[in-house]
Amino acid sequence: MRQRKTRGHSRLHHQLKEWAKNQCAPSNGLSDILDKHQRNWAKVRHVWGIDCGRDSARKHPGGLTRKLILQSLHQIYQAWKRELDARNEPYYLKIWLHEPWIEESQVVCAIGDYLHCYDKIFDMLNEDTRPSSLASVPELKTIGNWQAHLHSAEYYEEEWSDDPTMMEWLRERDFPTKEVTLNEGSTEKIYIQRLGRVFVGG
Repeated sequence: MRQRKTRGHSRLHHQLKEWAKNQCAPSNGLSDILDKHQRNWAKVRHVWGIDCGRDSARKHPGGLTRKLILQSLHQIYQAWKRELDARNEPYYLKIWLHEPWIEESQVVCAIGDYLHCYDKIFDMLNEDTRPSSLASVPELKTIGNWQAHLHSAEYYEEEWSDDPTMMEWLRERDFPTKEVTLNEGSTEKIYIQRLGRVFVGG
């Protein structure tokens, strides 16, 4: 069992390194993607293969795996910054660093019509805190202006109303809720599951 687990970690570490290498390569297609879509993401979960949400008690990666994730994010950020600087136009480039959901972290960039579309994507927390990850990967300290925001999952009641198991799960956990007004004037309840913090830096 221990040997199988080691093989699994080695495979994941290799995948993380290859993912970062491909995202940083001159042939990564970033320029073409921005010309066509004006934004791009490099998401750790595409390597990790999971999403957060209901499984909020799941164990998060630590040790070498966590360090490789953080180093990969930094490498991609720096590589994309060089490409964006060369375009000589305004751009958005940030690392969204999730804690403790480190596997949900990503590098995000945008230009043109999408330049400001992520400015208010997260609810800012009134906290003077910095990512704990800075201690384990010192190179992240070169990326300044880290601001803490709320990392949450939102569940629309209408979307899950036909799933009694899901509705029971939502109500049992006594999540905070909010009402939103839809285009046709009706309102809908949203359940908000707090998962942790997301630090936006860059």
